[in-house]
Formats: sequence, C-alpha cells, structure tokens
Amino acid sequence: MHIIVCPRKDLRSQWYTDKNWFFDPKKIFITIAGLADGCEYPCPYLANDKENSHKILRLLFDDVTESEADNPCVINFTTEHAKRIKDFIDSFKERYHWFDGELYVNCAAGISRSGAVGYCLNEYVNNNRENIFWYNRFKEENSHIQPNPMVKRILSEELFGKVDYSKIFG
Repeated sequence: MHIIVCPRKDLRSQWYTDKNWFFDPKKIFITIAGLADGCEYPCPYLANDKENSHKILRLLFDDVTESEADNPCVINFTTEHAKRIKDFIDSFKERYHWFDGELYVNCAAGISRSGAVGYCLNEYVNNNRENIFWYNRFKEENSHIQPNPMVKRILSEELFGKVDYSKIFG
C-alpha cells in the first residue's frame, strides 16, 4: 500500500483542483483534527457522501506528548483511536486487494500525528517481502515526519501487541 503523509492544506488544494480525484476507489483517507487546529477536516463533502464515506476515517485528537497528557484542555490519543485505525485498515484488507491502493494520512502540518500513524501503518502493512518496495518508498517520501511518541507507542501496541521489556532485558 502506498502511504502518503501530508498536511491538510495539500488535500484541500487537491479538493479544489479535482474533486473526482478523491472518489478513486483505490484511495482511502485518515484525517486527523484537534482542538488546537480548530477541529477542521479537509474535504468535508467526502465524509458526508454516503457512497464514499467508508473511505475516510476522521479522528479527533491533539498533538500532545506524555508529559502534556494530563492537560484538561487537550484531547489525547487513546487506545480507542488506535482500535478505530486498525479496524479501518483491516476492513480494506478484507474488501480490496489493499496492496494496490493509496492511503493518505493528514493532520494540520503532516509531521507529528499523521507521521506517527503513517509510520506505524507502514510497519503493519508493508513490512514484509511482498511489499518491501512500498515499505522503503514510505521512508524515502516521508523523511520530513517526526512521529508523535505517544501516538506511535499506543498505536504500535494495538497493531503489534504490548512488548514485555522485562523478558528482553531481564
């Protein structure tokens, strides 16, 4: 699967340039908004289109780290978000030959939140012999990302299970 991490403005520009691009059956979207960026999603029409709404997962959480997680003014990334992401991706494994598709993951800047989601999904989907091309291409195309550590940890635990470090390090 070709995974593209991008800022919201890139998808919004694409929407105003060619709306039909979004309706390509091989394109799916994970779009992330938060309180700090105005809870704004790109291309709201796509999410409201009944025929294509299954192609977009809309999530609401802020770009916070573990040390900021106690702040009552933010929405933290939770295991519930992680489960929704896993279920969304797994549904495309069942419905389509998912290795041919494109997944666009976006947030306000396309660096931290979407970077963490894209990074983890690349490991989940593409880290195998059949998809090594896409696995390496993700790393080349997304060298700008700085994955949010809390999002990366929680999503990795959902996708791969919790690691018991005491068994590794004694």
